[in-house]
Amino acid sequence: MMAGVVREAIGRYFFNSPTQWAIELSGYLMIALVFLGGASTYMLDGHVRVDMVYLRLGRPVRRVLDLFGYLVVLAYSLVLMWQSWNLAWGSFESGNTSADMEWPLFPFQVLVPLGCAFLALAVLIKIYRLFVPESRRGQYPQMTKSE
Repeated sequence: MMAGVVREAIGRYFFNSPTQWAIELSGYLMIALVFLGGASTYMLDGHVRVDMVYLRLGRPVRRVLDLFGYLVVLAYSLVLMWQSWNLAWGSFESGNTSADMEWPLFPFQVLVPLGCAFLALAVLIKIYRLFVPESRRGQYPQMTKSE
């Protein structure tokens, strides 16, 4: 993305030869960065939270707030995944292309539902971690023979 923007700036201002593709490609790559990086940021607790209030609450209240937040994000990501998939699939079926460079839109549009699926998976992992203590994760009860 940076190389395209640098090429665009040098071409436009020094050689009076702008490109059509650099800005368009930068926009598509920005969408990829935002949606594909959202799940990773979510897993690292990198999104904004008002810690000044949150940390003063008791642990049970924080767990309820966390669960509520997880469910809201899960619902939002699932609806966005569904609707963005419908948009991407419609573009694929109709062969929609970008305005300037006439690139097919489907490969770029499909990154949105893919990123939403990763985010939904990250939320499910957070919900699992909320209810299963770290000491019990990955442990399964022993099966005994019934005689």
